[in-house]
Amino acid sequence: MARLNVGRLLLNPAFTDPVKLIQRMETIDAVGRVVLTETITDIIAVVQDRGPQMLTRLPEGAYLTDEITVIYRGELSAQRVNGYADMVEWKGKRYEVKNVSDDFQNY
Repeated sequence: MARLNVGRLLLNPAFTDPVKLIQRMETIDAVGRVVLTETITDIIAVVQDRGPQMLTRLPEGAYLTDEITVIYRGELSAQRVNGYADMVEWKGKRYEVKNVSDDFQNY
């Protein structure tokens, strides 16, 4: 049984940021083409930067990656049935949800 109430942290404006939660799904239009639709929801979450950007080198080129940690009382998904992960928009940049921890489900 957890004794630390992280739920209070999620209500404190000194620790939270406004964030957009973007849930993506495939739909089929009138002529049978697949269309990616996005549902955007404004949420409040605790967001922490994971440090400096990482340089990833691949045979086709190199690019910089950025990571954040998001603590949110609702549900985030790293992969839905249709194959698309949720995205979080914070400070004008979009981040794809890659890993979801269930450590705080009892709050």
